[in-house]
Amino acid sequence: AAAQWYQWCLQLVMLTYQNHFNHLQLEKNLPPTSTPSFDPQTLPRYFSVDVITSLMYNAATFFASNGQTELAMPLLQRALDLMRRGADGKETNVCRSSILMSHLANAGVTTGDLAAAEKWSLEGLALAKQFPRNADCLHSFVALTYDLGAVYEAAGSLKSARVQYRQAAEIAATVGDNDAARLADQALARAS
Repeated sequence: AAAQWYQWCLQLVMLTYQNHFNHLQLEKNLPPTSTPSFDPQTLPRYFSVDVITSLMYNAATFFASNGQTELAMPLLQRALDLMRRGADGKETNVCRSSILMSHLANAGVTTGDLAAAEKWSLEGLALAKQFPRNADCLHSFVALTYDLGAVYEAAGSLKSARVQYRQAAEIAATVGDNDAARLADQALARAS
């Protein structure tokens, strides 16, 4: 039942956004499109970036947790587009973008797209490093470091994987994230 509600909400939001976007296109004498740009400046005034990205993020995590990664990835990517990948430099947007990238990296590992997973991990780590005292950035840093270890492990580079897992375990233990530390320790043992 939850999947149907998420799909209904997403469909309603996307149709409303698409209609608004195409109206803007026509005002500029441009042809309508089947997919809006996901530029925050093109959202209708009654939609906030926070609300739309939260809906997409929550739906994506729901779908991913139910093994529907193929539905989760585009939602995460569009939410990241709306956040402008943290390009505005605002702490909240940078850290939320790093969280989205950690989920994209994890999805890449899950689907076996190691090149994408590595790309998202590295980009997310670069963002998360900007605000190391922000809890969201710190937790996504741990997740992204772990994901990078998973990429290296899946690629057969166990030495590189162990370096990443060790770093994830140390940071997780330092910040008191016992679950993440346990997962990283298990992965480190597996890669040894």
